[in-house]
Amino acid sequence: MDYTVKTDDKWNTIIALSIAKNEFEKEYTKVLNLYRKQAKIDGFRPGKAPLNLVEKKFSSEIEEEAINRIIPEQYEEIAKKEGIRAINRPAITDLKRNDDSIDISISVDIMPEITLKDYESIDIDIEKNEINEDMINNEIERIRKNYAKMDEKEGELDKGNVGIIDLKVIDESGNEIEKLAVNDYSVEIGTETIYKEISEALVGKTKDDACDAVYTYPDDFNNEDLKGKTVTFKMNVKKVFNRILPELNDDFAKNFGMNNMEQVKTAIKNNLSTEFERDYKLRKEEAMFNFIIEKNPFNVPVSLINAHLHSIIENTGQKNDKEIDEKILEVYKPYAEWRAKRELILNTIIKQEKIIVSDEEISKELEKIKKSANPDIRKYADEPDAKDNINTNLLYDKAMELLDGRIKGQKSEVNKSDKQGEENASNSNGS
Repeated sequence: MDYTVKTDDKWNTIIALSIAKNEFEKEYTKVLNLYRKQAKIDGFRPGKAPLNLVEKKFSSEIEEEAINRIIPEQYEEIAKKEGIRAINRPAITDLKRNDDSIDISISVDIMPEITLKDYESIDIDIEKNEINEDMINNEIERIRKNYAKMDEKEGELDKGNVGIIDLKVIDESGNEIEKLAVNDYSVEIGTETIYKEISEALVGKTKDDACDAVYTYPDDFNNEDLKGKTVTFKMNVKKVFNRILPELNDDFAKNFGMNNMEQVKTAIKNNLSTEFERDYKLRKEEAMFNFIIEKNPFNVPVSLINAHLHSIIENTGQKNDKEIDEKILEVYKPYAEWRAKRELILNTIIKQEKIIVSDEEISKELEKIKKSANPDIRKYADEPDAKDNINTNLLYDKAMELLDGRIKGQKSEVNKSDKQGEENASNSNGS
């Protein structure tokens, strides 16, 4: 068996394999005889048709099956010998028939082998968001609006009023952009949730009034079709409401199972603190990996990016690739590539730093999972791959802890609570 192996800078490996003609013909003959037993050819009973007729009718299918029977064995032998760690299914990309051989090219993406450096001190500057009184009051006002009563009124729309409108969007050529049309759209006048141009155009309008607002989308708008474009919003006012806000007293607090507004404020402060801490950790993680990526530039196999891309898309609820817009894929692709790099960095850190997980650590995590209040999580502890997944998660946790501890001037913030076992089980099931 003659072959060559060549890997490009994106970790795509091409195995050029030459199979002797007589080796192929042996397998070809076996497949031909199988086809003869099953082939249906007019004028002959199954298994009785002449081989030349069977071959004439099914030659391409027989040849393809013969090659497919030979390739896996040959590929596995080469992969083992060359230490090829494939991350996708090998595919035949070229096939040439010569007088004495058949030359085949097999393409496969392999797991990158990278070496990381310059991560002993990770120099990033990420600030935590601090909670202030205005944030708490703004959150109270947001909740308060959700409990407001809507009182239909006669007269003009003014700041703080809510208008129910039908809206159409007209492009620069005077044509309606139908996919942007919306009926019974609720707008609160004078808030940042709607374009200022729409709010200003609606001020002073009453039920059944019509008005227009001209708006130019910014050049960095997230919709390619609207970037930098000027449109006209055509609006019809259907109803006008006063928003009657509830008083902020003990009765209002009881909506949330609390005795007074001080308890509500405390709960909001705690929720904001949790949200800010989660946001801080995400921003810190992103900056940390970006620092390492900048110090250690490397390419990622296309198949690994695609695996992360499909995972991201599935998490948005879209599971049929045919229904996914190519523009959506392009939006998520940079993040998919970043996630793939993060995965490779963690795996490399584990290898370089010789990080291991003991059987005792795995057993402790299993016990935590078995004690979970969630029956689905408890059930997971008995799954055949539970230990392997826990081992992987713990390895990643330790790699993250190591990197986190190397952030300049900062101590490690890895969560060591009893909830870690449940989080590991949850990650294994859903991430």
